[in-house]
Amino acid sequence: MDFRLSDYPLVTFVVCFVVFVLTAFIGAKVRGRADFNEAQRDEVTIVLTSAMTLLAFIIGFTFQMAGGRYDLRKTDEAVEANSIGTEYLRVGLLDTADAKTLHDSLKQYLEVRIAWYETSEASPGYARIAQDQAALENTMWGIVERAAKEKQTPVRSMVASGMNETLDDAGYALSARINRIPRPAWWLMCSIALFCSFFIGYDVRSQLRWFRAMYVLPGLFAVSFCMIADLDTARGGLINIEPDNLIQLAAQLKSQ
Repeated sequence: MDFRLSDYPLVTFVVCFVVFVLTAFIGAKVRGRADFNEAQRDEVTIVLTSAMTLLAFIIGFTFQMAGGRYDLRKTDEAVEANSIGTEYLRVGLLDTADAKTLHDSLKQYLEVRIAWYETSEASPGYARIAQDQAALENTMWGIVERAAKEKQTPVRSMVASGMNETLDDAGYALSARINRIPRPAWWLMCSIALFCSFFIGYDVRSQLRWFRAMYVLPGLFAVSFCMIADLDTARGGLINIEPDNLIQLAAQLKSQ
């Protein structure tokens, strides 16, 4: 599986904080060996201010991207629960034997989908969940397809259409899950943050600004990166998509 540091937001925070603080200290060491006049120091301040402004803009833009993806995953989960619930009612219009089999299969499929939302891609059980889902999809579609071919009626066509929509919604949820912030965007943010950290340390002029320069600002950079990574990953941090709608639907179907 392709490794992404952003899949682990807390690790992302620790790594970024350490790297940015070290970079700030390197900047402070380099400045300690330089002998610049006040005009040259003002130029460094101007460069740092410009870079900080650019970094703030890019972090805001990337945060918006991550937030949009998070909202899309939440919407897809609600849509999927609605599709499964509707199809559960529709299959009741088929013959008794097919309806019973599909009802049982949809309940199993619902449990698999809940597990899919609650499992990280890095988990050993993720591949097994995908296999179980594919097997259930083939089973359900095979029954619906056979029923539609035996006798083409508006009811059976509606059931087939609903099953197709149910399976498509799972695909849309997967697409939203793997639609991540591009790596070049991360590299760009990291590069500018490193540049800013270096010149933050380089621009320190007194002991009063030492703590803010060496720890506070790099820490804020790391927190921002951690938040973006947490929103960007489907399952790996503190902010996760919980399949509340699917769980509620499963509880309703169990009572029937």
